[in-house]
Amino acid sequence: MQSGDDIRILARETVLNEISYRMDKLWRIFSWTSTVLVAMIGGTIALRTGKIDLSLVHQIVLAVAAGVLGLYAVIWLRQNLRLERRARDALAAHDRALGIGPYVESIDGALPRPDRGIVVGYSLTVALLSLAAIVAALIPL
Repeated sequence: MQSGDDIRILARETVLNEISYRMDKLWRIFSWTSTVLVAMIGGTIALRTGKIDLSLVHQIVLAVAAGVLGLYAVIWLRQNLRLERRARDALAAHDRALGIGPYVESIDGALPRPDRGIVVGYSLTVALLSLAAIVAALIPL
């Protein structure tokens, strides 16, 4: 039979795996979205600098697609950050229960919390790339 601390350590490891999964998922969402948006920007500029410009309908479709993609990605990123925050709060509770809370607090910054106080991050970058794609689609070159 396992002791309470053994179960707590197992639960802590599970939470660490969840945090790792969430961090990887955040990166994959950002990486995929930013790649698509940069491709949209480059493709739009390449198409618009030729002899024949895009029609107004095509410009609007590209702008709407960039806006929807950016908005959806930001919502998706924020959802994952919220789930990561819950996992990190659970990790802190396990650390306190195991008596390693003071040690973890003493190495503040070794385990950064991207869910707290970040102004520049994936969401802002995706929003700016989305805005750039919209501008590239709508503003005459």
